Amino acid sequence: MPVTRRTRNRKGGSAQVVELKALVNSLIKENATLKRQIAKLEANTVGRAASSVSRGVAAIARRVERALAPSTAGARRTRRAATAASGRRGRSGTTSKPSAPRRPASPEVQANRLEALARARQARAAKRAEAAEAAG
Repeated sequence: MPVTRRTRNRKGGSAQVVELKALVNSLIKENATLKRQIAKLEANTVGRAASSVSRGVAAIARRVERALAPSTAGARRTRRAATAASGRRGRSGTTSKPSAPRRPASPEVQANRLEALARARQARAAKRAEAAEAAG
């Protein structure tokens, strides 16, 4: 069976620019109306709901901005690299820096942890044996 190819009618450069300008203008208008709607909704929410709503809206806005940003290979960063570069703070409230080694757990706590680890290993081994028996 011969391969058939479709040919596209390509628009001239100026026609594409005009079309893109129209698309961009419509997106800008839509963005402005959405921002006004967000402002109205944030004004109507009270207390904790307001903070959670604003956080959610900010997260959505970041995702939209990332989607619209020109994608280059160097622009993508992993979550860890992004948080480290932005200087986000961890649980302790400080930026990541080498800290003093943790104090060792008490002997009782350490014994409990080791017992729990042993129980987990036994359960995992039993599960594997059961799966091997069912498969074989």
